This record gives sequence, structure tokens and C-alpha cells, in this order.
Amino acid sequence: MGEVYSQLLSLSLFIITGIVIGILFDIFRVLRKCFKTADFITYLQDIVFWFLAGMITLFSIFKFNQGEIRIYVFLGIFIGILLYAITLSKIVVKFLVSILQTMKKLILIPLQFVYNIFHKIIVKPISNFINNNIKVAIKTNQKKKVNKINDINKKNKKSKTDETNKINTMNVANDINEISKSKKINKKQQNTTKDNKLFSKFSIKLKEKRGILGKM
Repeated sequence: MGEVYSQLLSLSLFIITGIVIGILFDIFRVLRKCFKTADFITYLQDIVFWFLAGMITLFSIFKFNQGEIRIYVFLGIFIGILLYAITLSKIVVKFLVSILQTMKKLILIPLQFVYNIFHKIIVKPISNFINNNIKVAIKTNQKKKVNKINDINKKNKKSKTDETNKINTMNVANDINEISKSKKINKKQQNTTKDNKLFSKFSIKLKEKRGILGKM
């Protein structure tokens, strides 16, 4: 009877251990619901849960069963988790959610107030100062770029006008040369026509003289 009583007592203690593990599981589940975290943090939460569950199990084995691992140990833990999930899980989850929500409100309201003051006093002036400096720098850079483009356009216009002036002067010089050449040609033609006229007159006079001498 004594051994049966001790085994029933240890079974009931391990059922309580299973209930504690179930409560621990619900705590982590409520934390995931109330606080949206990244996947990496959820993996860490899983590792922490299984580590704590293992530590609770080992503590109860060494505390209540003198370190002996029996079948009723795991049976009691399984029964405790199952009984908790059927009966107390919903109530505990609601209670934990309400506590966490009130804690969030109590913590977040002063934090929000402090953040608003910090944002108005420090963050806004700094951001406005940086934005204004950035805008001024952008405007100055844009003006510099526009001035550079205007200078380049002016230089291109000057070079184009210089080229056109050179071309025009070359054309004028060519025209002048052509005009001078044409004048020279005209002078030569005039001189040749004068010479031809003089030669024709001279030939006519010679013919006349020959005719007069023939008559004599």
C-alpha cells in the first residue's frame, strides 16, 4: 500500500508538472499573439520553451522521484497537459491576454508621451535642419549645373559664330580673288582687243600705201 500510495502521489505531482508546462506553453503563445515578432525571435522562443520545459521535468524527477525515470512520470506529464488543455487553457489565455494588454497600455502610454516630447524637441528640429540644408545644397547644385550648361552653350555659340565668321571671311576673300582675277582677265582681253585694233589699222594703212605705190 505504501508503494502504491507513493506512486499515486508522484503521479499526481507529475500531473501538476504537466499543468505547469501547459501554462508555460500558453504564456509563449500569448506573447506571440500580443507582440508580433520576427521568425528568428519565434525560433528563439521555441528553444527557450523547450529548455524550460526540460528543466521543469528534470527538476520534478529529481525532486519528487529521486531521479528515477519511470513510465508513470511521462504518463502523468501527458495527462496534466491534456487536462489543462481541455479545462483551464482558455481561461488562462484570456487572463494572460487581458494582463498583457493592460501592461502594454500602462507601459506604452508614458513611452508614447516621452517619444512625442522627444520627437518635437529634438527629432523635428534636427530633421528640418537637415532637410533644409539638403534642399539648399540641391538647389545650389542645380544652379551650378544650369550655369555650367549655359556656359557650355555660350561657348558653343561663340565657336559656331567664330566658325561662321571665318567661313564668311574666307568666302569674301575668295570672292575678292575671283573679282580681281576677272578684272585682270578683262584687262587682258581689253589690251588684246586694242592691240588687234591697232594691228588692223596698221595693216589697212599698209594696204593703202601699197595701193598708192602700185598706181604710181
